[in-house]
Amino acid sequence: MLRLRVMRPAVMLSLLLAATAASAGLRCDQLAASIPLGDDLQSISAVIVPAAGANAAYCRVDLKSLREINIRVGLPLSAADGGTGGVQGAWNSKLRNLGGGGTVGNVGAVTTATNTGYVGSSTDSGHNNAVCAANGHPGCAPGGYGFVLDAANNLIWSQLEDFSYVSVIEQVRWAARLAEVYYGVPHSRNYWDGCSTGGRQGMEMAQRYGDLFDGILAGVPAMNFNRFVTGSLWIGTILNEYFGSAGLSTAKINAANAAAVAACDAQDGIVDGIVNGAATLTRFASWLNGLFDSYIIDGIVNAVANVTFWAGNKFRRLQTGNINGYLFVILIAMALAVYVKVHYWS
Repeated sequence: MLRLRVMRPAVMLSLLLAATAASAGLRCDQLAASIPLGDDLQSISAVIVPAAGANAAYCRVDLKSLREINIRVGLPLSAADGGTGGVQGAWNSKLRNLGGGGTVGNVGAVTTATNTGYVGSSTDSGHNNAVCAANGHPGCAPGGYGFVLDAANNLIWSQLEDFSYVSVIEQVRWAARLAEVYYGVPHSRNYWDGCSTGGRQGMEMAQRYGDLFDGILAGVPAMNFNRFVTGSLWIGTILNEYFGSAGLSTAKINAANAAAVAACDAQDGIVDGIVNGAATLTRFASWLNGLFDSYIIDGIVNAVANVTFWAGNKFRRLQTGNINGYLFVILIAMALAVYVKVHYWS
């Protein structure tokens, strides 16, 4: 069931006042203090991360939202913090919310966004190793699924909901809130960018909160988990059956892949090292559909039409307009029905 939360009036008023202050020159070191803690904000910190290597300096905000949801928001430096080159400071006025991978379990880097002028955001999806240990499943993050179970292996619905979508929409909302507080102006564009689990998160956002976004990049979304996980495990099951616990060596996997590419690469019309079976499959499906339409669907329709035409010609002879003839046929049919009932159905 979809549940929407409304910000508390005190928090909303504080954010509005903070945004007004930001337009007058709010700095990163003032950001955390300007937002009060409450039911939907357990902790918050903000610090400028200096430029290092290819990474530009940015204001990094780390916060803990509902339950165990940890969120990181990276903000290109505002004018008050010396940022230049963007719409406000170094900011291009856009949000780029970044998706996680696997079962997540930790907060990701946001520099891919901040380096190009976007506000970037990431979440651990509501769990980490501390949560796993507290629930009796130490070491389940990142990568494991134990975070959705308590010590007695009962399902924790709130953890499942946080992983599915709650942590993601909290990530998106906090990125927008903090950007407006820090820069003093709202964002002009809001984007989602994720692959695998991040792709699945993007699809969740599109289905539940699509009106909040101007664009969603959902690469290879890890969806339909009952089929997805079963399909993933099937590969290992077959390898174990044929090759034992040692599995198939990397060299043999690479050799098999190279042979498949060499044999099938040109089939899509372009030799580019990529096997694209979609075109071949589409052509085959189109041919099969045409075959089915011509010989099955059209065949049934034509057969029914021919039988109807034949029967019509035969029964036209009975349409004399003579009511005595009609009654005679009806009586014969009734007598035949009684005969069959008495001799064969009794």
